[in-house]
Amino acid sequence: MPQGNHRIRERRKELGLSQLELAMRAEISSRTVQFAEAGNQDVKHTTLELIASVLGLTFDEIVKGNEQDAFQKWPWSLSRFFKHQILPCESAVCKTQADAEWAIAEMRKSWRLHLERSDSQSDKIFGTADQMLDERYSAYETRYLSLWKRNPLTILFACTEGKRTGVSVVLPVTDTAYQALREGRVTFMDITDDDILEESQNLILDSGVEFANQPSKSWYQVTDSLTFSIFYQMAILSCNPTRQDFRMLSFGASPVNLERLGTIGFIECDVEMPEFGYPLCELVGNNGDLSQNSNEKSVVSTHFAQLLKFCIPVNIHLRTNRRVMILALRAYQKLAKRFSLVSDSESKENAA
Repeated sequence: MPQGNHRIRERRKELGLSQLELAMRAEISSRTVQFAEAGNQDVKHTTLELIASVLGLTFDEIVKGNEQDAFQKWPWSLSRFFKHQILPCESAVCKTQADAEWAIAEMRKSWRLHLERSDSQSDKIFGTADQMLDERYSAYETRYLSLWKRNPLTILFACTEGKRTGVSVVLPVTDTAYQALREGRVTFMDITDDDILEESQNLILDSGVEFANQPSKSWYQVTDSLTFSIFYQMAILSCNPTRQDFRMLSFGASPVNLERLGTIGFIECDVEMPEFGYPLCELVGNNGDLSQNSNEKSVVSTHFAQLLKFCIPVNIHLRTNRRVMILALRAYQKLAKRFSLVSDSESKENAA
């Protein structure tokens, strides 16, 4: 069944329409619009055609391509990964400054790939911000190096069959730093090593990107390993993801990136990052005040239950992707933290 893509949300916003207004014009429910924008497979072909007609786009423009992205299968993609490997391989650990410098350079290059894959090269917000970062690359590199030196677990390579194919950056930060970013008072570049803790209930998903030019690897394999890297860092860098005060902030630096965040349970905050204009998104442990529309996700919890049996026998039947992910983090955390202690010690010695 065809699935909607990011162009639905983009075009709706270009036209100044809310989800409800689009739904009324297409004579469908606002819930269906939300599903279409999230790429839910339950949206009918004929419904997507109605949405395309209202937005003045062709059917092909609002439908995803055939190339698989593991983020669209979250959290089922983690279960697939865990069948073969529960902990990161040795190559995943960023142990030396040379490793970190290479990761930062590749991460910077790969955002161009994100923009190309999203068919949004004409998007002024993302394109302009990307150019700004190129112009400030020295400060960009210095920042990430200082973050890594403060806490080497903040940078992790995503590995496919032992080869480094991507990188994720997750930051455990102070309440003050988190709130400043959440309220749109600072940019991600303003989060420095002074804000970094060993572990925290306030996490920032700073980056998660696959490396460019990997003809020998399937796209699904690469993004599969990247979803695992992010999940692993969430587990080792949070104090307790099942507590009500757990929260995680991120930002969309490309349409693909923004779409992925929505798939794994992040909700847009209606706040833009100053200077860069990136939309901020948040995943929270205490989501009781969120609407049912916000809580419902396309991935069913039974898929994630299969992941858990590879860690700790737990039987859960929850309806929200977000809650399932947080509980799974806690189930996995004890094992992951034991493993991370050794890697962290080695990395700190090399960083000193």
